[in-house]
Amino acid sequence: MRKRRVLWLLLWLGAAPAAVFRTNGLVLTLDDQGAVSELLATDRPVRLLGAGGLSLDDLSAPEIETETLEVDAVWPDDDDTAFHGPLWLRGQGWTDGDPTPAGARTLTCAVPPDGSTDSLRLLLPARAETVYRVRLPLLLSSWRGHLRLAAVPVDGLGRATGRWQPAEPFEPVEGAWQTATLVLSPPAATSWWQLWLSADGAAGRLTVGPAELQSITGARPLALATSCVGGAQEAVWHGTAAGLEAAATIGVTAGGIRIRATVTARDDQPRALRLRFTLPIEATGWDWWHDPDRADPISGTGIYGDWAALGGGLLYSPYPLGVLSRDAPAQGVALAAPPGQLALLRTSYRSKRGLSLSADLALLPAAGRRVASVEFAVLPVDPVWGFRSALEAWYRHWPEQFASSAAPGAWVSGLSSDAVPDPQALGLLYDEQASAHLSWARERELQALALWQPWGRRWGGPATPPQPVDGRAAPRQTVDGEPFEPWVTDPGLGARAPAAHLRTVLAGLLSGADGQPLNGVVLDGLGAAWAGWQLEDTTAAHLRDGLAPLTVSGLTRQPVGYTAFQHATFLDDLATRLHRDQRLLLGGLSVDAALPWLVPRLDVLGAGEHQPPVGHLQWLRAMAPRKPLSWLDPGLLDPTQLPSEQRRRWQQALVYAGFPGAAGWLSRRLVDAQTPYFAAYVPLLRELHKVGWEPVPHAFSSDPAVRVERYGYRDELRLVVQNSSTTTRNLVLTLDPQRLGLVTASDDGTIERRLLFINQLSRSQRLIEFKVALDRWQANLSVPAEAVLVLSPQVAGSLTPFLDLPGLE
Repeated sequence: MRKRRVLWLLLWLGAAPAAVFRTNGLVLTLDDQGAVSELLATDRPVRLLGAGGLSLDDLSAPEIETETLEVDAVWPDDDDTAFHGPLWLRGQGWTDGDPTPAGARTLTCAVPPDGSTDSLRLLLPARAETVYRVRLPLLLSSWRGHLRLAAVPVDGLGRATGRWQPAEPFEPVEGAWQTATLVLSPPAATSWWQLWLSADGAAGRLTVGPAELQSITGARPLALATSCVGGAQEAVWHGTAAGLEAAATIGVTAGGIRIRATVTARDDQPRALRLRFTLPIEATGWDWWHDPDRADPISGTGIYGDWAALGGGLLYSPYPLGVLSRDAPAQGVALAAPPGQLALLRTSYRSKRGLSLSADLALLPAAGRRVASVEFAVLPVDPVWGFRSALEAWYRHWPEQFASSAAPGAWVSGLSSDAVPDPQALGLLYDEQASAHLSWARERELQALALWQPWGRRWGGPATPPQPVDGRAAPRQTVDGEPFEPWVTDPGLGARAPAAHLRTVLAGLLSGADGQPLNGVVLDGLGAAWAGWQLEDTTAAHLRDGLAPLTVSGLTRQPVGYTAFQHATFLDDLATRLHRDQRLLLGGLSVDAALPWLVPRLDVLGAGEHQPPVGHLQWLRAMAPRKPLSWLDPGLLDPTQLPSEQRRRWQQALVYAGFPGAAGWLSRRLVDAQTPYFAAYVPLLRELHKVGWEPVPHAFSSDPAVRVERYGYRDELRLVVQNSSTTTRNLVLTLDPQRLGLVTASDDGTIERRLLFINQLSRSQRLIEFKVALDRWQANLSVPAEAVLVLSPQVAGSLTPFLDLPGLE
């Protein structure tokens, strides 16, 4: 009776909830307009800022400002280092030069043959949600070598907030004025752009003229007439504006709240839109999570987000999750999207808005593109584990996006049958040049793969296949200055387009010299070598016939195709054809290609052709917890590497269960010299991959310099403990035994506790005993500098392998 009275009171006040969604301590209530009227995280109310919910912004009418930045390069006075507007900074090597043809002032520098010269920088203030286009006139005389122009975004303290963004590729022309162009979008928390002009290994005379700075802003909120009709755990939201209709279905599924939204054009106008879902949380004092291990407290005003830049001034979130949590009172919540979704997605927290996930969507009715859609979810978060807890919920919510059946092993190139008689014993599996020794590879059960870079052709390259008639993009240069002709590989472009041509090429690639099929394909160059992957496509036929969704141009704010999406639809077609015949697709995802939508389309992940940075390995493992991971490490066979450095490389691989591979296995002597490392670490890597990475370790290190990763559960539990510092660390390791399955009851009621552990990287075979401390277990550990321990429970009657490698404990 009391609940009924409360409901009638809410109806009388006009604030009746349209739908209430409940799952795992998360409660989201929407009113009859679709606004967020209540949010409970970890079963506790969250203070709200305003309405939140779904909204649409119109991006199609940008505000464009253009100004000329005269070259007036001086160092700021020592007593006046604060500045508020654009500023040129030059070293002593720069002098006044001849004026431009228009009479504007210039600066000139004589670059010595070794390319060393004082830098020339341009500092520009950066505003949020602004695209900048900088045009810099250049004149080269007696020039040899490369010229590089790039920008780095920094915060108010001079710390980088994102990766370097290079200038649009251009070929230096001798003796004539030309213009270098940068298109820039600032990541969150960016205060300044630092533009750097450098001449690495070049020589000659360089003259620089005034820069033209163009800033492009503008996002107009659309006044939507909205309604939300719901039942138990499900609701339908509608929103209408002039010529537009939006709809969303909202419901509880797989431990979260899933939202599927569509926007439909009801007239023939092109639309550039930003669809946003917002949880209007007042999160001052909460933590914003950057990745599984890093969080910053939210204080004051500003934008919190982790965005990476694509070409054309476009931004996206490499992790399509936005995670907030706080310790007291303990609460946490996340917004997330499926990783394979082809949309430019960004997550952020803003002090006056809340936690948001936005997607840039484009409609082009004239090309038959009247509908755009996007999917995302609200996920519960255990505040103890923050981002890692969000990952766990993410995997449960879209399990098909993370599935894998490929075998673990290393990606290799340049294998010689004389140098490597038993490649499987070394963990070598994915051979990208198996055609050179096909019978040998098949006998040893290697995965014989064809190496392929299908995105275009280099001009004048040897034996290039015929150029497809349709699907040509604008000629480009790669980052190393080589001319390249990229193709639009969307499979929907017809029988004369690149995708159709490439299917014919693929059929030839997959047939070995012995007439038997190969096991799959290695895609070369998903990143810097993937020339043309960040181009906007405005060809009417491509926009009409392509399968890839459209997006919004950062410069024109009009609907465009985007080659990064078009290539992804080609990957879909390629993977379907390969999987139909039980073949595999391996792709090398370098640091500059941390694109979430590529990962679900690959069976095996390559992390690049050098030892990957830790952050990139962490991203790959988080994005693909069950997929094989490998990379080509040139140092793996380097005879000059010290044993300590080799151990460090292998133990770093253990943290992420990645298989180090290399190119050039040509010397039996060099291979034999490194075989003890392979023999020791490869079985353990296979073991870790088999039991599987889990984002939440349920194990705490008392020392922040020592991290813990978990693989498996119960008797298959493996805890990888890594000391990233250069000194020995003594710490207390605390376990949650219930969550790790270390306490079990037998049929006769006997309670078994697995209190004894061993370190599988120790020759001493000493047991580590955990002591019971209420509902936690604890043990004292000593971890040597830059070392790794692999702890596993000692199970009665089982044989545990120990390493016997010189130099280990």
